[in-house]
Amino acid sequence: MNSLINAFGLAYSSGKYAIGDKLLEQIKSKKIYLVIVFTGIGSSTLKRLEDKCKFYEIKLIQSMLTIEQIQSQFAGKKVAAIGFNDLNITKLIEKNINQN
Repeated sequence: MNSLINAFGLAYSSGKYAIGDKLLEQIKSKKIYLVIVFTGIGSSTLKRLEDKCKFYEIKLIQSMLTIEQIQSQFAGKKVAAIGFNDLNITKLIEKNINQN
């Protein structure tokens, strides 16, 4: 689990991610390879992300991590969902998810 959280930190420090409104914009422009939603996300937000990802054929994973657990990796920001716009970061994240 720590390696997964560290991979999120790497994505944050390299700027290869999108959150909030930017996430929706990048999903629409097909710049996102993977979206992860965290436990505690609102049902309407989850539904909107699921619909967008399905329509634009982007993989969406529901993580067992909570918003609070991931907050430390994103400079204290409350992140309910994150998208990765770098293929190598995406592969690293998927590898760590599959190991857990």
